[in-house]
Amino acid sequence: MGSNLDQMQLALKTQLQHLNASTYLVAVSGGLDSMLLLTILKSLKAPICALHVNYRLRGEDSDLDAQLVEDFCQQQQIKLHKYCVSDSEQKALKAANLQAKAREIRYAFFKEIRQQYPNSVVCTAQHADDQIETFWLQLNRGAGMKGLAGMQVLSNQVFRPFLKWHKQDIMRAAEELDLKWREDESNNSLVYRRNLWRKQLLPELEKQIPNLKNSTLLIQKYFGNEVAAQTQALNAYQKQFKLSKRISLKELSEMSVFQLIELFKLFEVPSHIIQRIPELFTAVNGKALEWTSENQKQAKLVFYEQRIWLFLPETQLDCPFELEIENSSPAETPVHFDLQTIYLDAQKIVGSLNFQALRKEDTLFPKGMNGKKSAFEILKENKIPADLRSSYFGLFDQEKLILIPEMKLDKRALAGEHTKQVLKVSIKKKL
Repeated sequence: MGSNLDQMQLALKTQLQHLNASTYLVAVSGGLDSMLLLTILKSLKAPICALHVNYRLRGEDSDLDAQLVEDFCQQQQIKLHKYCVSDSEQKALKAANLQAKAREIRYAFFKEIRQQYPNSVVCTAQHADDQIETFWLQLNRGAGMKGLAGMQVLSNQVFRPFLKWHKQDIMRAAEELDLKWREDESNNSLVYRRNLWRKQLLPELEKQIPNLKNSTLLIQKYFGNEVAAQTQALNAYQKQFKLSKRISLKELSEMSVFQLIELFKLFEVPSHIIQRIPELFTAVNGKALEWTSENQKQAKLVFYEQRIWLFLPETQLDCPFELEIENSSPAETPVHFDLQTIYLDAQKIVGSLNFQALRKEDTLFPKGMNGKKSAFEILKENKIPADLRSSYFGLFDQEKLILIPEMKLDKRALAGEHTKQVLKVSIKKKL
C-alpha cells in the first residue's frame, strides 16, 4: 500500500492530471495542513504559487506565521503573494463574525490573484475532519440540502485535494517529511463554534456512535450527489429564466424546493420573498411580491396568466433572440411562412437589422390587418404584464419596427411579387 505520504502524493498526482490547470494557487496559513499541501505540490513539480493572508490578530504569532511561509517559499523558490489586512479591516474583523469576515477577506484576495493567472485554481487544505465538522455545524444552523452536502473537491475554481484524508493521515505524512509548521492557538479557543464541535461535541457524540465519522461522510456524499443531479436538471430552467425573466407555474410545480430556491437565488431574490412564492400559485392576475433591491430600487415577482414574471427595474434584460440573415431568390420565397423565418424585401430595409427594447411609441402595420397597431397593445394582447413591456424586444431597421417575435410581423417590408432582392431572416431563441 505504501506510506501515507506515498498514497497522498499518488492521489494528488492523478487529480492534477485531470485538472490540468495552468497554475495552482496554494492558500498557505503556515499550519500543518497547508504546509503539507504546498510541499507535496512542489514535490510533484506542479506550477504553483503560494498565497498568505496575515490577519494581524495574534500579534507576534501572526508575523511568525507569515515569516515561516515566506522563508519556506524562498528556500523552495516558490512565488509568494502576501496580503496584510489594513487597520480598518482589522477593526471590522473584531467587530463582526470573525471567521466569516476573515473568509470574506481571504477569498477576495484569492479572486484578485486568480485574475493574474488565466486557467488557475486556488488550492486549499481542508480535510475529511473539516468536512465532518462542517456537516454538524450546518445541521445545527438548520441548513438545507446544499449546506449539508459540505465542501466539494472542486467548486468555483477552488480545489480541495485533501477531503478524503483525515487529520491523522496528514500528521503522519508530515512526520515522514520532518515538516515544519506553526500551531494557531486560536484553534483551541471554544469561543469559536467550530472549535467547540471539534474539541467537545463531536468527541462526545463519537462515544455514543463509534462509526460517526464514516456515517457523516456517507450522508454528505449522498447529499452531494443529489445536489449535483438536481443542479444539472435546473440548468435549462435557469438559462430560460435568465433570458426571459418569466417561468410558468407548470414548470415551477415540477421543481423540488431546492431547485426553486436556487432558481430565484440566481437573481438575488431575498429568502423571505422566496418563501412566499407559493402564494402566487393561486393568485389573481397582477398579484405581486415586492422588495427593495441592493440598489434601493423596487423589485418584484408578478403573477400574470399562469406565469411568474421577475421585474428588476435596475437590470436590462438580455435579448433572448438572435438573427441569421442570408440572401434568397424571389423564386424561393414561399407564399405563407411562420414568424421564425421571414422573407423581406432588401430594398425596403433601411440600414441594418437588429433587436431593440420596445417603446410605448413603437407601432406596427401587422400582416393580415388594416392600419397600424401599438407594439404595447400587441404585448398586452399576448399577456405580457405592463411592468415588463418596455423590456420586450422587437426587430427593427433604422426607421421602423419589423417584427415582434412570436407575435406580429409588419407588412411594409415583406417580399412580394415585384421584389428583386430577398432577405431570408431566421429568428432563433438563444440557448
